[in-house]
Amino acid sequence: MSGTYIGKVMSTVSASTTMLISSIVDHIKWRRGEVKDNYINGYKVKRFLGSGVQGKVFEVVDQYGNTFAMKIKHLDEFSPSWEIDDLKLRLEKLKSIDHENIVGIHQYGTIDTSNTSYLNCVKLLNTPQNRRDNILTDSIPDYALRNGKCFYTLMEYVDGHEVRYISNSVSQDVKLAKRELEQHDITHDDIRESNILYNSKTGKYVLIDFD
Repeated sequence: MSGTYIGKVMSTVSASTTMLISSIVDHIKWRRGEVKDNYINGYKVKRFLGSGVQGKVFEVVDQYGNTFAMKIKHLDEFSPSWEIDDLKLRLEKLKSIDHENIVGIHQYGTIDTSNTSYLNCVKLLNTPQNRRDNILTDSIPDYALRNGKCFYTLMEYVDGHEVRYISNSVSQDVKLAKRELEQHDITHDDIRESNILYNSKTGKYVLIDFD
C-alpha cells in the first residue's frame, strides 16, 4: 500500500472528523441560543419536523407570531418546466380550499439555496443523533445548490400526529377530503398513513402532502 494512498485516506478521515466536530459545536451553540436565528424567506425557523424523499419540513413563524409548516422540495436539475407548472397550478387550486380535512396552503414559490440562513438550518440539523434517528435522509443535492431549484410550500401547521393505520373514522374523513378535492379537479396520488395527520385541536383527520 503506497504512502500516497494512505495519505489520501488520512486526509479524508481528518476532513470528515473536522466536519462532524464543527456540526456538533454549531448545534450546541444553537441550542444555547448563541447562534443567530435562522430565517427562510422571511420566516423564522423554530424546529425541524421531518424529511422525505424530495424535501424537508420545518416549523416556522412569521413576524406576527403565526405558526406554519414549510416544506422545502428539491427539484431535479432536469425537471421539465411542465412538471413545475403543474405543481404551481395544483397548489393555486388548493389555496382556495378551506376544509377541515385538507391542510391549508398559504404560499408557494422558489427559494434561493445559496441563502446562508437556509444552509445553516440544514447544517445545524445534521447531528449524530439525527443521523441515528434517520431524520436527515440526505444533504442538499448538488443540483439544488448549483441551480437554486428548491421549491417551498407554506402550509397550515397541524398540531397533532400521523395516523398509524386507516381506521373507519380516518377513512370517513379522507372520503370527505377527496370529495372536496374532486370539486376542484384535484387528485391526491399518495394517500397513506404518513400523509394523514390527526389534528388534536379539531379532532379531525387532515390530508397533507400534495406535492
